Amino acid sequence: MSDKATNTNKNTWDTVAPKYAGRQALPEWGVFGVGQDNVDLLGEIEGKTFLEIACGSGHSIHYLIQRGASKVYGLDISHTQIELAAQTNAEAIQSGAVVLYERPMEDLIPLPELVDTVFSIYGLGWTLDLDKVLRNINTYLKIGGKFVWSWEHPIFPATEYQDGQFVITQSYHEEELKKEDNWGTEEGRYIANRKISTWYNSLRKYGFDVISILEPEPQKATEQEQNPERYYSIQKANLMPATIIFECKKITSL
Repeated sequence: MSDKATNTNKNTWDTVAPKYAGRQALPEWGVFGVGQDNVDLLGEIEGKTFLEIACGSGHSIHYLIQRGASKVYGLDISHTQIELAAQTNAEAIQSGAVVLYERPMEDLIPLPELVDTVFSIYGLGWTLDLDKVLRNINTYLKIGGKFVWSWEHPIFPATEYQDGQFVITQSYHEEELKKEDNWGTEEGRYIANRKISTWYNSLRKYGFDVISILEPEPQKATEQEQNPERYYSIQKANLMPATIIFECKKITSL
C-alpha cells in the first residue's frame, strides 16, 4: 500500500502542481492569508540555513533568499513541483544558494550540513509515515534549531455545509489512511487526518519541544470563498480554524 499510495500522490501532484504554484507560501502559512503576522516564527533569516519539506513551486525558498538566507534546501516528491521551484529560483540555484531534492519526504536526503531551520507549509500532513519523516527532520537540524510547520486543522475537513448549516460529518478520532478519488485527478490521493494530540506526542517522541500551537483566524477571502458551499468558505473558516501552526525546537538528537 505504501508504494502505491506514494506513487498515486506523486502522480497527482505532477498533474495539479501548476494550479497551486505560489499558493500557501511565505509570508503566509495557510489558506485565507493566515500567518502574515507570524513570519517571525522562523526567527532570524539573514545568514541562516533552511530546509523546506514539500517545497512546491519554490516561492517560500525565494522569499528566504531575498531576505538574506545563506542557503536554502528544498524537498518535494513531485517532478513538476521541482521544475517549478527550479524556475522560481534559477539564479539562486546557479549561485549555489539553493539546492533542490526530488524524492518523498520519507526518504532521508543527503544534506551536506545541519540546518538552522526546517519548515513546511501545508506539506507535512501528506506524509504516509509520520515516524520516518520526524526522525529525518531531527537528523537535518542543529540542536536548538527550529522546526515550524503548518497544516490543515484536523477539525476542518470533518465539517461540511448541509441544508444551511455546518455539521460534523466524520469522527475526529478517525486517523486511518484514506483514498480520496478525483482529488485533482482521476487517481486521487491518499491522505490521513491526524489528531492534534497525535502530532504533539509524535513531535515530543522525536526530540522536539513544542513552543507554541497557533490556530489563526482568517485574514482574507477570495470571491469564490464567499460561497458557504465551497470546501474553503469564509463562513466555515470564521467558525473554526482552517490552519494549525506548530512552532518547535529540536532539544535532543536521536
